[in-house]
Amino acid sequence: MAAGFPQGDPRVGRWIPKAAPSTELRKWYSHEAARFDEFAARYASELETADGAAALDEVKQVLRGGPVTLVTAARDLDGSHVAVLARLLS
Repeated sequence: MAAGFPQGDPRVGRWIPKAAPSTELRKWYSHEAARFDEFAARYASELETADGAAALDEVKQVLRGGPVTLVTAARDLDGSHVAVLARLLS
């Protein structure tokens, strides 16, 4: 997991925005550690919707091509959506 790459950065090969949590969920979570477990559950539920599942399948397809680096702007990687996504992909 890596942080610090802005959207559109040429080092980011593929951007899959629908694999990220919704704006509403991100705002609710607000990186409050006490909310992480509920955030993770809600995010996993979002990835079970039609759009979320399609995005997750797209990420899985990219993984079949070799190593993937998940990118986020979050400073706390263990408390971010990337940690949840990495677990779902493993």
